[in-house]
Amino acid sequence: MITLLIPTRKRPAQLYPLLESIKKFGNGQFDVKVLYKVDDDYSKAYSIVAQSFPDVTFISETDFRANFIQILSEGQPNVSMVI
Repeated sequence: MITLLIPTRKRPAQLYPLLESIKKFGNGQFDVKVLYKVDDDYSKAYSIVAQSFPDVTFISETDFRANFIQILSEGQPNVSMVI
């Protein structure tokens, strides 16, 4: 399985159709992880997206660089992708 990391901030409306496409065309090949930074204005929207895609792992960003490296290091070697 390919680890697919999607960093996002203030873009839940763009994230939703991306996840729909991955679900529809990905054929179960991806372990999708979303690294997101939430501002108060977007917390409800990200919550809706997360509830709509229960197979996707949503990780709240605390330190972008550290979180990014940790997520990629947990994936399968040489088969991680970032969108």
